[in-house]
This record gives sequence, structure tokens and C-alpha cells, in this order.
Amino acid sequence: MRGGTRGFALSLSALFSLMICAPAWSQEFPARAIRIVVPVAAGGSPDVLARIIGEQMRTRLGNEGAEVTLMSPEAFTGMIRSEITKYRKVVQDRNLKPG
Repeated sequence: MRGGTRGFALSLSALFSLMICAPAWSQEFPARAIRIVVPVAAGGSPDVLARIIGEQMRTRLGNEGAEVTLMSPEAFTGMIRSEITKYRKVVQDRNLKPG
């Protein structure tokens, strides 16, 4: 009898877990660009491997409008800086205050 109660509790918790995750299933993937940041210099084996993986991701997700981009740390830093500048201007134009 005790094992049956335990099995029921596990089944019930699994059911609740599935119910909580249900909204995530309805989202389309990928909704935004996928960026792969390779933290080493170009031409090394990690860079080559990341390029191969990125190309495979492009071909497999390409039908769904996926954009896969490989970035060096310098390019990623530049992209983040431009995003910060863009949003800083939006915050200043709207007189938003932090907090």
C-alpha cells in the first residue's frame, strides 16, 4: 500500500511538472538570433569546431528562419556596447529613473 501511494505522488508531481512547462512548448524556436561566442583567436581548433557546429545549426534550423552568428569576444563586446548606447538613449529620451 505504501509503494502505491509513493507511485501516485510521483505521477502527480510529474503531471504538474508537465502542466507548468506547457506554455513553453507553444513558443517558436528560435525566436531570436543565436550567437555563438568563441573565446579564442580565430583559426584555432575551438574556432574551427564552432564554425562547423554553427554551419550545421544553420542548415538544420535554416528552414525556420534561424540566424546563427559566430562572434569573437571583441565583436561581442562591440555589439554589447552598441546595445548599451542604444538603450541609454531610449532611457534618457523618456526620462526614466532606475529603481
